[in-house]
This record gives sequence, C-alpha cells and structure tokens, in this order.
Amino acid sequence: MIKRTEQHIIDTLAVRRVMSVLPANWLLRSLEDRDYGIDAKIELFNGHDPTGNFFLIQIKGQEKPFSSTSPKKSIPTKTIEYALLFDVPFFVFLNSNESQKTKFVWLQRYVELVLNQENPNWRSKKSVTIKFPEINDLVDNKQKIEMCVRTEALRAFGLRFLGDYHWLELCHKESMQPPDLENMLLSVKRMLKLPEIFFDEYKVSFAVDDSIHEFDLTEMHAQLEMAVGGCFTSQFRTFIEHQVMHLDDIRTSFLTRNDADDFLLAHGGDENIPY
Repeated sequence: MIKRTEQHIIDTLAVRRVMSVLPANWLLRSLEDRDYGIDAKIELFNGHDPTGNFFLIQIKGQEKPFSSTSPKKSIPTKTIEYALLFDVPFFVFLNSNESQKTKFVWLQRYVELVLNQENPNWRSKKSVTIKFPEINDLVDNKQKIEMCVRTEALRAFGLRFLGDYHWLELCHKESMQPPDLENMLLSVKRMLKLPEIFFDEYKVSFAVDDSIHEFDLTEMHAQLEMAVGGCFTSQFRTFIEHQVMHLDDIRTSFLTRNDADDFLLAHGGDENIPY
C-alpha cells in the first residue's frame, strides 16, 4: 500500500506533468487550496479572446503505467459530493507518471449518467471506482473537454431561454393584441441578449424555399416593435407564427439533449460517451 507521503509525491509529479501539456488556449486561473480538492481553475480562450467558460480539475497520479486502455481509479465519495456543489464542469485527471499519459472524466456527468444508474447507493460508501474512457486522453482529445465545457455553459443560457419562451408562448396563445404584443416584445428582447452560439447549437434547420420560414429573432423583434406601435405588415401574423414554431423547436431540442446523451451512451460507442 502506498504511503500518504509517497502518494503526495506521485500526485505532485502528476500535477507538473499535466500543467506542462495544457493547450495554449487554456488559461490557468488558479492553483490554490490543493488540499481541499481543486488543483486548477481554467478558462478557455478562443485565440486571444476569452470565452468566459471555466472548468475545474483535480489531478490524481499513479506511478505505474495504465494496466488497460480504460483505467480505473478509486475516488473518495466526499470528492464526488464536493464536485456536485459546482455549477461549472469538474474534471478528474488521472495521470500515469511512467507512461506519461493522462485520462480524464467529467465527474458531474459521470455521476448523472453512470453512478446514479449503476450504483444508486454510492453515497453510502467511502470511495467509488471511476472508469476513465479510453478516448478521454488529455493530449489526443482535449477538444472533448472543450466541447463538454461549452455544452454546460450553453445549458445555463438554455434555462434563461426557457423562462423567456414560456412567457412568450403564453402571450402568443392569447389575442396577440396589446398588452400581449408588448409582453412578447419584452420576451424577445431578453432572448436577444443570449449569445448567438446558443441558438446555433439548438435551432433546427428546415429545407424550405420561402424566407418567411427562416429563423430570425432580430426581425421578429423589429416586427413586434412595429406592431406594438400600431404598424402591421401584411405577413405579420404568419411570420410570428413561424418564428414561434422555430423557438418551440429550439426549446424541444434543448430539453431532449440529455435524452440524446443517454441514447449515445447506450448505442453510440466509446467515441460518443458524453462525459
């Protein structure tokens, strides 16, 4: 059994190795309070531009090479419960000092998709064994981490969208006369504050020739603003109907993302594991 001081040395070497291979667009924001469970806070950059997307990592080390392509590691239950307190992704990195390889897992999603399903009583145990997928290699597949972090950031925007859409839908079902139009306008104004990448991620494309079917939130705002002022275009109602349809499809796409992840986990193969 490895002594505590020996494991500390192994973990320290693992931290140094991981830090040495971090991509240039991952900005290390912090390396404090390691003893409490967080080894680093990292912000993703798009070139020189900050994205505002952060994630946390805890680094575990082992001296020997990985015995399989999908290594396992026993993680204290208190570490997992601590990770669940955060609203940003928390990753565990497992580094082999001998083979100079690092595997990772998105811990919160692993709990949601694996632990809660396969080991529902995991909280009653002192530690839980975590399996690190073969494809989750820090050097070879850093883009998966970036995708996970981006997905989680979009989820937060999606929750804001749902509130605005719910209010817009209620008003749309009424007479579409003031004050319903004014409330719809306010909802669309709030939606316009959401980043475009959210709509790009979840909107559904339709193969139609008529431009009236295209999703255009800015034009929806403009037409509602004119309608509130008493000026209606001849196609106003048809245009609004189609925009609401698009927004409903975005809502459905967002709400069913977890179902899609569950399906990929069951049928999509290792390369599609969403954690």
